[in-house]
Formats: sequence, structure tokens, C-alpha cells
Amino acid sequence: MLRNYFVIAIRNIIRSKFYSAINIIGLSTGILAAILITLYVKDELGYDKFNTKHERIFRIESRFNIGGSDDLIAVTSPAIGPTLAADYPYVEKFVRFAQFGGTEFNINGKKFEIQQSSWVDTTYFDVFDHEFLSGDPKTALTLPDAVVLTESVAKTIFGNQPAIGKSFNSSDNQTFTVSAVIKDFPRNTHMKFDALFSIKTIEKRIGSERFNSVTPDAFFSVNVYTFVLLKNPADINDIIAKNEQFYQKHMASVGEKLNAKFRMEAQPLADIHFSKKELKADYPVGNRSLLIIFAFIAVIILVIAAINYMNLATAQSANRSKEVGIRKVMGAERKRLIGQFLTESTIISFASLILAIVAAEALLEPFNLVTGKNILPNEVFQLLVMFISVGVALFTGLISGSYPAIYLSSFVPTEVLKGKASSSSGRVFLRKLLVITQFTISVVLIIGTIVVSMQQSYIRNKDLGFDSKNLYIYTETDTTVRKKIEVLRERLLTTTSIEAASSSGGALGISNDLRVLRVEQDNEGMKEFTINCIYVDANMLPMMKIQLAEGRFFEKGNAHDSTNGYIINESAAKLFGWKDNALGRRAYIVNDTEVDPSKIGDIIGVVKDFHFQNIHNKIEPLVIIMPPFPVRTINIRIKEGQEKTATAELEKIRKELGATTEVTIYPLKEKINEDYQAEQKLGWLFRTFSLLTIFTSIIGLMGLTSYLTQQRTKEISIRKVLGAGSWGITGMLTSEYIKLVLIANIIAWPIAYYLSTEWLQNFAYHIDFGFAPFTFNTIIPFILATIASLAVAIVTVGWLAKKAAETDPAFALKAE
Repeated sequence: MLRNYFVIAIRNIIRSKFYSAINIIGLSTGILAAILITLYVKDELGYDKFNTKHERIFRIESRFNIGGSDDLIAVTSPAIGPTLAADYPYVEKFVRFAQFGGTEFNINGKKFEIQQSSWVDTTYFDVFDHEFLSGDPKTALTLPDAVVLTESVAKTIFGNQPAIGKSFNSSDNQTFTVSAVIKDFPRNTHMKFDALFSIKTIEKRIGSERFNSVTPDAFFSVNVYTFVLLKNPADINDIIAKNEQFYQKHMASVGEKLNAKFRMEAQPLADIHFSKKELKADYPVGNRSLLIIFAFIAVIILVIAAINYMNLATAQSANRSKEVGIRKVMGAERKRLIGQFLTESTIISFASLILAIVAAEALLEPFNLVTGKNILPNEVFQLLVMFISVGVALFTGLISGSYPAIYLSSFVPTEVLKGKASSSSGRVFLRKLLVITQFTISVVLIIGTIVVSMQQSYIRNKDLGFDSKNLYIYTETDTTVRKKIEVLRERLLTTTSIEAASSSGGALGISNDLRVLRVEQDNEGMKEFTINCIYVDANMLPMMKIQLAEGRFFEKGNAHDSTNGYIINESAAKLFGWKDNALGRRAYIVNDTEVDPSKIGDIIGVVKDFHFQNIHNKIEPLVIIMPPFPVRTINIRIKEGQEKTATAELEKIRKELGATTEVTIYPLKEKINEDYQAEQKLGWLFRTFSLLTIFTSIIGLMGLTSYLTQQRTKEISIRKVLGAGSWGITGMLTSEYIKLVLIANIIAWPIAYYLSTEWLQNFAYHIDFGFAPFTFNTIIPFILATIASLAVAIVTVGWLAKKAAETDPAFALKAE
């Protein structure tokens, strides 16, 4: 029986080559989307789960409440790890990470840069899993100056020679020895490092007692990521429950002087990637909502492909009605007819699966480029992916074939053999409903794509409150030059390619510190606030063209400004309760519990709010001070088109000042835009899936229009004989679909409006979008989506209708 079903199904598929091809292409598009999204979701959900102990590994986080300001920070004090291990017997191990960015090293005069590195405790490999290529995990990090390299970095530095035991020097002449080489870190981990340096090196430099201090004031200096390995995951609840006892025992004596409160929070390792916490100093996290959106879009494309199949199958019912009638007269049962039609749809679906797998392999590289993933071709054939793909194909085949099977098998033999099985109003209504559904989905996606693109454009072009045009940044890696930063800056200004230069503690719009600032309050004495802090020289703010609200900028050579001068933004003045009388107010950064009168300074200026963080965040209170330490970031405004000249002149001056390392400068705007990669990916994926959806709709519309115009060939011929023109007939055939597309737009608009407004709420700053109050931006996506959907329908249907209208009526009427 099954063999008979299969043979007849193949014959029918071959007999209707055009419509079978349309169904296969449509379904393969949907299955392709399902495969790609399965790979993406699988990769995202697998973050950090390569660690076999991931269920017992927790990251400890710090929540500080100082002066009413509540801040949750991903980093902790170095004292937290050792103290937890000492206080709680169920803490098996702790690991601290002290991250540092790109640093230049040299070996035998050859310079190289390690992009991402971290100081880690000797217990790292007791907690986290890695495959060792050489070296011993038990001793790899036990000695000072030991470094563990990843495989790719080891090959970059040493080529094919064994790396273990080899040494290299940092820019400050510190010698490090390779103690082990490990496989590259898995791509789906939030901890991405090229090298792990032993934290024993820091202990050797500054003293073990100082680095591992557990005195009360040590707990208020937060600068390391701390992970604990517990004997049982439930033990974390006991640690969190005893927060108050921990605070009173270790921190209260200093916290009371600072008017501060502290509590620990924790997250399981595998949950960090999808953290919903608003954490400062956190790793970039994933977006679980994005996974839901992608999965939903894949389902939508499959639904549209299934609709295409149902539309064509029901439209072709007249051709198959006699076949059904004869089979029933010959004794075929209805369930066997249903089985026959479901077999056809399943075969088409599995043919689509094969095509989708081939397409997935071919499109994996551009898909990785768009999503930022590194999914390998062999992952398409992993058991889970294949299981889901086959399941999707089988389910889609059965669902798309179910209605036509039930409908076609319901024909009454006596009616169809008399030629009375004509199109019913119910069947026509269903086809119209399915077309409307297709275009409703397409229009929603088109509007969503336009809104995402408009928001991306808004982010790229928003006024940040400072001038980033032709502004380049680099981090000074050479300690000799760092001590001569002011000399370097002055000499850069003598070149022909550089307009301005300044130094700062970090790149504006990217990095800032969190500090405790004690400020003067009306009738309340001094009060503590946790506030963002950036360090700049006297040239930075004028160079960035940041606007003053009142007061003045820092003055070069002014001893007061360099040690006791403070500039705040308008948000800080508002937070402190100072309206128009901020100038002269006393303030100082809290570094010690005992106040040093000489450190108390005053507010010399208030600047207008500007974006010193990314646009996802509202502008927060900020204090700006001159750095009390040598800074590493150099800001250079280069004349238009002279980037290469400026880079060469910079390197020449640095070498003259004694630099032995090289640097890479980059545009600040480019670096800032890296913060919006999630939106860029979303925009690309929305455009991609919108095109797939529209393509699938076009394929279905072509098939349906081709079949229905074929059915109306004689009607068209009679109209032509009676004098109707080709354009008139084309308009008649097209107008029905235009009405359906307009109805689809009306249904799609409120859905798209709701989804767009909800998504835009994720941004502190976004395009003006809404009807209350009305903005012109609101109607642009709807107008463009309507035009696009109408254009698709008119071009697709019009082209086929025009071909039918231009057919010689003699061919259609000769049989009459």
C-alpha cells in the first residue's frame, strides 16, 4: 500500500512540475530558516555549558547603596573570594579574574599584541574545563610570571615550535614564561581570553598581603570578577541569606563611616549570558527576546510556505476531482485517499528538506558574518539539528497537506463525475483568507524592518553632546612614553596633520569609573553619592567641544584644578539638589574613611549633559576630574584625509621619546558603534527574514495566479474576442489581489505598531514614534510597507495576467 502511495505521489508531482517546484522552493525556504535559527538558538543556549561543573559555578556580584544611590556591579573586591572560602565550608574553590585589554609584548625583538587577557587565580583550572595541548593544569598558574596561551595565540607568536617554556617581555620589561597551551576558548562563552596570566605575578609585585587584604576598607575597592565553585548549587541560597551577617562581620566598621550598605548577589554561570540584571562593568550579554523573535519568524515563514501549498492544492481541486471520483467508485476508502494526498505533501516536504540542507551549507558563511557567530558546516548534521529539521519537515508536510487531503477526499463521486464539482464560495473564501494571512505577516515584517533601520540610523547619527568627527583614539602601551604624555601631546600639535590632542583615563563615550563622591548639601553637611567619574587633562573638554552650562573648564598649570577642582554635568547638579548655585560647592572623591582636609575641593564648572555612555542608557550624573595618575588614552583630532600621515608622525614622535612598542589608532565613532552590534544584527536579520518572507509569498502568489489564470483562459479569450484590451484584462485580474493586499495592510498596521512601540521601549533614546502625540516618523514605515506590498502583488500578478491576456484567443477557443 505504501509503495502504491509513493509511486502515485511521484507521478502526480512529476505531472505538475511547475506547481511542485513552487511548493518545494517555498517549503525549502521555510525549512532553511528553521535550520539556521536552530543553529543560532542552539549556540546561544549553550553558553558556558561546556564547563561540566557549570551548575555549581556562580558569579558573585556587588550591590552598593551609598547615599541613597543603588548600584549593582558585576565585579567585587579581591577580598570577597578568600573570605567566602574561609567563612563557608561548602565553597570548594574561588577564582578571581582581573581583566586587562590589548597589551604589546616582544620576543627577540619581534613585537606582538595579545588582545584579551586576564590575571587569574591558581585554582582556575580546578573550576573551569579546558583541553590542554601541553603543560599541567595543576601547576600551570602556580608560579609568578606564568602565562597560559591559547592555541591560536601560541601559533601566532611561536609558529610551529613548542611554546611551553618559552619567554617573552612586556612593554615594561616584565618577563613571562609560557607554562601551558590550551585549546582555543569555545566561541559560546562570555569569558573570551587569548591568555591567562597567574595572579601570583600581581602578588609578587605589590605583596600578597596587600593584594589579598581582608581589612574592612579592602571590601570597598571592587575591580575583579569573582566565581565560586560550590559543593551543591543550593548552597548559594545560604550565602545570600547571610548577607547581613557577612556585612556586619567584615565591612560595617567602614560602611557606617561612608553611609554605605552592601550585599552580595549571585548568578549561575550558564545564566550570565542572558542576564536581565542592569549590571555595571558586565560582560556583553545575549538577548533572549531575540531568540523568541527569530524562532517566531521561522515559524511564520513555514506557515506562509504551508499556506502556499494549501492554496495551490485547493485551487487544483477541480483537476483532481475526477481522479477522486473514479477512485471512490472503484472502492477506495476516504482514509486511503487522505493517506495518498498526505504522502504527496510529505514527499514534497522532504524534497524541500534536502534542498534546505544544501542551502544551509552554502549560506552558513554569510549567516555567520551577519550574526557574529562561528557555526561550523558539520554542525548542520549534528543529531539535534537533524532531528529538529526532519521533525519540522514532517510536521510541515502533514500540516500543509492535511486540509487539501481532507477537502479533496470529501468529494461525492456522483457529483464530480457529472462535472458538478466546481469552485464553491467556501473554497474561494479560504483562498482569499490565506492570501490575506500571507501578506499580513509580510507587511508586519516589512514595517518592523523599517522601524529597526530607522532606529539604527538614529543611533548612528544622534548628537552625543560632543564632537566625534575625525577623532581617533589609541592606548599608550609604552611606560616610558606614558611618563611623557604632556610632551607627546605638545609635539603632536606641531605636526601638520593633527588639529588637537588630549589625554584621558579612557575613551569618551566608552569607559568610565564608578566612585563615591562626598558633596556639600544645604543644611545637611556633606553627603555621599555613588557617581560616574571620568579623568581628563585640561585640553580634553574644549577639544571635544563639550558645552559649559556655568563656570569654567580646567586650566592648564592651575595647581588647584589638578588636585581640588571638580566639574560635574547637569544631571549631577540635579541629583545633588543644586539648581543654579553649584559653583563653589565643596566636594571630594572618597578614597579613605578618614577625611584629609587638603583633599576637599570645589565645583569649578557645570557642563551640559552629554553621552559618556552608550545610548541604551539615560545620561547619568557625572563628575570630571584631572587624573592623579599617568593615563593611557590619547585622543587625537586628525585633519580630514590625513589619517596615514598622522599615524606616521605619531609613531615617529613616540620613538623619539623612547617608545619600543607600536600602537594602533582607531576612530572613536567606530568604537562607539560597536556597542550597537546587537541592533545591527537585528536589522540585518530582519531584512533577511523579511526578504525570505516576501520571496515565499511571491512564489505562492505566482503559483496561485498562474493556475487561476489558466483556469480562466477561455473567459479571457472570449473577453478579447468581444473587444477587451490586454491592459483592461490585466487590470481585472490584478484588482482582486490589490483588494486582498489592502485588507492585509489594514490588519497588519495595529499589530506592527504595537510590536514596534514595545521594542523601542528598550532604548532610553529612540526615534519619535507614536500617535499620541503624533509624529511624522510614525507613518513612514506604514506608507513604505503598503507601497512595497502592493508593488509585489501588482508586479507578480500583473506579469502573469499580462501574459495570459496577450495569449491568442484562437488557441483557447479552437476546441469549442
